[in-house]
Amino acid sequence: VESRDALYLRTCLDKMVTELQHEVEYFQNLPEPIKVLVVDTELSKIYAQSRKGESDFRDYPVKLRQAVSQGRRLQDPLLEFSQLFNYDKEILLIKYHPLQDLIDREQILIALEQCFISRTNEVGVDLNRCIEYPYTSNVLQFVCGLGPRKATHLIKYFKQNNLQLENRTNLVVNYNMGKCVFSNCAGFIKINTDAMKQSDSYIEILDSTRIHPEAYDWARKMAVDALDTEESSEMEPSAALEEIFQNSERLKDLDLDAFAVELKNTMYGDQSITLYDIRAELTHRYKDVRVRYEPPSQVDLFHFITKETPATFHLGKLIQCQVFDFARRKPTPQQLEAAQPEKDEITGMLKCPLCHTERFHNVKEAWNHFDSIDRCKGAPIGVRVRLDNGCTGFIKLRDLSDSPVSNPLERVKLNQVIYARIININIKQFSVDLTSKSSDLRDDNERWRPTKDSFYDRTLETEDLAEAEKEKQLKQAAKERSYVKRVIAHPSFMNINYTECERILSTKDLGDAIVRPSSKASDHLTITWKLVDGVLHNIDVIEKSKTNQFSLGKRLLIIDPRTQETDEFEDLDEILARYIKPMANTVSDIITHKYYRNLSQPLPSATPSGSTTPAQTTTSITTTTTTTTSGLPPLANEAQRILNNLLIEDKRRNPTRIRYYITTSREYPTKFLLSYMPVRKPIHEYFTVTPNGVRFRSKMFPTLTETLNWFKVHYNDNAIAPSPMRTSTTSIRASQPPLPPQPPPSSSTTTNAMSMNSTPMAVTTPMVPSGFSQPPPPMPTSGFSLPPPTAAASAIPQGPPTGMVTSGFSQPPPALGTMPPVLPPPPPQMMMPPANFFAYFQQYQQQQQQQQQMY
Repeated sequence: VESRDALYLRTCLDKMVTELQHEVEYFQNLPEPIKVLVVDTELSKIYAQSRKGESDFRDYPVKLRQAVSQGRRLQDPLLEFSQLFNYDKEILLIKYHPLQDLIDREQILIALEQCFISRTNEVGVDLNRCIEYPYTSNVLQFVCGLGPRKATHLIKYFKQNNLQLENRTNLVVNYNMGKCVFSNCAGFIKINTDAMKQSDSYIEILDSTRIHPEAYDWARKMAVDALDTEESSEMEPSAALEEIFQNSERLKDLDLDAFAVELKNTMYGDQSITLYDIRAELTHRYKDVRVRYEPPSQVDLFHFITKETPATFHLGKLIQCQVFDFARRKPTPQQLEAAQPEKDEITGMLKCPLCHTERFHNVKEAWNHFDSIDRCKGAPIGVRVRLDNGCTGFIKLRDLSDSPVSNPLERVKLNQVIYARIININIKQFSVDLTSKSSDLRDDNERWRPTKDSFYDRTLETEDLAEAEKEKQLKQAAKERSYVKRVIAHPSFMNINYTECERILSTKDLGDAIVRPSSKASDHLTITWKLVDGVLHNIDVIEKSKTNQFSLGKRLLIIDPRTQETDEFEDLDEILARYIKPMANTVSDIITHKYYRNLSQPLPSATPSGSTTPAQTTTSITTTTTTTTSGLPPLANEAQRILNNLLIEDKRRNPTRIRYYITTSREYPTKFLLSYMPVRKPIHEYFTVTPNGVRFRSKMFPTLTETLNWFKVHYNDNAIAPSPMRTSTTSIRASQPPLPPQPPPSSSTTTNAMSMNSTPMAVTTPMVPSGFSQPPPPMPTSGFSLPPPTAAASAIPQGPPTGMVTSGFSQPPPALGTMPPVLPPPPPQMMMPPANFFAYFQQYQQQQQQQQQMY
C-alpha cells in the first residue's frame, strides 16, 4: 500500500475477478473465491532489497521480488518473516513500535528470537518440505534443540545423500543425532505420512503428530481402548490409530484421569496433562493454533496508506497543511437575479458580491457574469487543504478565525502553509475537519489537552504559576541590574541601567547620548542615544588594552552588526563626534524634512495645496487620519496602515502625482520607513542612517537630499530593499508619558505629498508615461508671456516656487549646514532667446556639479 491509488486498483481487480468467475468455468470450480487483498508493504520492501532476496532471485527486479514476498507472506507469514532473521539482522529493520529505537538492539533481537521459537514449535516444521523448498528452511533453526548450525547441517546431510526423513527414528539411526538433541526436537519435526505410503520403509503414523516418541505407547493404548470392541484386543495399534483418526469422537469416552492414576502408580509420575494433550492431538493432528488471517479493516487501511498511528494522528493534533482550493456554494438562479455588482473603493473595479471576483471594468461585464450560471462559482463556504500524509482537510468559515470571515481569500492564499488542529477524522473518505482559530491553536479552553482527574490540585497549580512568574520577574530585574560599576571620568558617563537611562533621556534633546556600563561583560560599554521621542539606539563598545576591570580601555571598538566591520576609536569623545554626531545630524535632517510624518500625533489630511480638484475650489474639505495617542511611534503594521490611508487619499485627489512620506521605525532604530504609491498599491521601503550617510537599496549616499534625488529617478526599479534585520537596539516602553500634542497646521500651510510649496499655474505641466511631471519646456521666442492665472488658481494660497526634477518629485530643500546654489534657476515666467537659455542652463549645471563635489 503506497497511496490511495491502491484502493482504486483493488476495486478494478475485484470487478475483473468477478467477471472471470461468471464467465470462465475453471474459476467457477475453485473451492474458494479469489480475493483481492490490500496488505502492508513494509516486510516485502525490506526483503526485496536485502541480501537474502537478491541471492534468491538474482534475475528479478526489485518490484517483482517485492511481489513474490507479498504473496508468500499471505500463504505463511512465519516463513516469510523468518527470511529476515539472518546474520545481517535485517529483522530489526521492521518498525514494531515508535519507541523501539530507545531499546538495545540485542535485547530486541533476543525477544524476537524467543517469539519465533514459540510460534515455530506451535506449528511444527516439515523437514522434507524444507529440503524440497529451500525458502522454507530458514524456520528450521527455531526448532527446540536445533540452531542455525545444526539446522543447516541437517538439511545439507539429507540433500547430499538424496534422502528423505521417513520416520523420526532415522534422525538417530542414519543422522546419528544425539539423545539430548533428539529428545528436544523430535516432537516438533513433523512428517507427512500420507505422502510416504508408497515407501518400503516402516511408516509410523504418529510421526505426523506432536506426540513425542516417548509417549507413542500411551497413544496406541488410548486408541485401542477408545474403539471398545471385541476385536480391539486383537487389532494392530497402527490400524486402531488410523480408525481413531477417521472417527476421533470415540476418544471422548476415555477416562483419562483413571489412566493417569494408573501411570502414577507404575512410577511414571503425574501424566494427566500429557494424556489430555495426546487426546487433543489424536483428534486433530498438528492443528494450527494461530489466528486466522482477516482482511484489513477500514482503520487498518487508513493506517497502511497514511503511515499514521493512533498516537501520531488523533483528535486535537496540531498539524501543518497547505491550501489548494476554496469550497463554494453554487448560487441559485434567484440569487443571481437579485445580485448587484459592487465597486471596490481602492481599485475602482466592479466585483461580484457572491464569489468576490474583482475583474470587471464595466457594468456590462458584471451583468454577463450574473447571466451565466457557470461563470459565478458562488459564495465561499470554506477552505480545502492537503496534509503531508495524503489526507485532505476542510476548514469551515466559522473555524477559520476567531473574528467573522466572509471571504476566505482575505485570510489565506493558494499554496499557503497554515497551522490547524484536527477536530474530526473521516476514515472512509481519508479526510479531516480542521480549525485554525487562534483560540483553538492555543487551546485556551483546554479542550484538546489530556483531561485532569478529580484529585488534581488546581489551587496549588495557581500558586505555583504565581510563584514561577514572581521568580521570573526577580531574575529579570536582577539581570537588568547585573553590571559592574565603572570609574570613568566623562560628563556623559553614568553608572545606571537601561530603565534609568530611558527615564533620563525622555527629558533630553534629540541626539543626546549617555554612556553606561554594559551587562555583557566588564570590557563592554553601552552608548544609548536618542533618535526621536520614543526611540533609543544602543551601541555596544568593546574595550581593549584595559589597565584594570573598572577603568576605561585605551582602544575602543565598534563592530557593525551588518558588515562585521570594526571601527576603532581612542576615547569616548571621538565616538560621540565621529560616530554618533553624524547620525544625529542626519536624523535631524529627516525629522525636519517637509515630508516627514510623526505618526505619534494626529495628522491632517495630506491634500496638497496645489492639487485641488475643480470640485474643491469652493469648498475646502479637511479630514484627520487616526494615529497613536500614547506618545510612541506606532509599530510597523500600524504605521503602514496609516500611511496606506494617506497615500490612497492623496492618490484619489490627484491621480497624476506620486506621493511619498518618511516616518520613524519603532522596531528598528536608525531605520526609517519610506512609503510611496506609484500606481495603485502603496510600497514601503526602509533606509538606514549610518555614520557615513544614508544606506538605501544597498547603496550609500552622503546626505538625505542625494538619497531622495536618486530615489525619485530610480523609484520604479525592481530592487526593493528587504525587511531590516533586528539589531541590538531597543525602543522606549509604553509606560513613558505621552508627548504633548502638537498644534494642527493651518489651512494656509497644508502639506503636499510631492510639492509642499508648489504654486498652481494656469498652464498644465505635460506628463510622462511614468506619472511624474516634467519641468516646463523652454519658453518660445515669440515674445508672448504666459497667460495670467485663473481666478480659481489665484484663490489658492501661493507659495515660493520650487524647482522640479525630471522624475516629478519636488526638489527637497538643501540639508542643514549646506550652501544654497550661487545661481538660482530661472523662474518659469522669464523670457529669453533659446541660445541665452541653453548657455544659462549649462552654467547652472556646472555650478550644481561643483556644489555636489564640495558636499
